[in-house]
Amino acid sequence: AAELRTYLATCNWLRTSIPRYAETIAPLQQVLNNALAKVVTKTRKDAAKRVMLSEAGWKVEHDKAFNNINTAIAN
Repeated sequence: AAELRTYLATCNWLRTSIPRYAETIAPLQQVLNNALAKVVTKTRKDAAKRVMLSEAGWKVEHDKAFNNINTAIAN
């Protein structure tokens, strides 16, 4: 989940390049929130290092969202 957390932070920085940013990023943000909710630590950063996205419910819809964001950034 740490890589997804970093990716979403980068996307946030580039959000003006992503049409319908909040709607597009929502599935990825939700799976990250699910991942972080499963771990009890002092910080979210530490929690992200301990969770695999497959355990947090990563599905085909998350792959699609990831690809849509990459396409939006590339264009």
